[in-house]
Amino acid sequence: MGITNANKEIHVSQIPCGGTFQVTLALSAAPDISENPTDIVLVLDRSGSMAGSPLANLKLGASTFIDILDETTDSTQDGQIGS
Repeated sequence: MGITNANKEIHVSQIPCGGTFQVTLALSAAPDISENPTDIVLVLDRSGSMAGSPLANLKLGASTFIDILDETTDSTQDGQIGS
């Protein structure tokens, strides 16, 4: 079964050069995700425009995302995603 619902929201229609925007991603998964794994790809921009605080924020966001996946798949933040 895996992912049962995916929804994303982007809060702008156009991004000015050097601008920022917010993306909200919501995923729902069936309880049997351990038996029916789902691939998730996290793509990160590390180009020159990400220097300084944007890159630091990107790293924090990616780390938080991985921690959430880790904890929700096996109830602990132990570095193991799923069983």
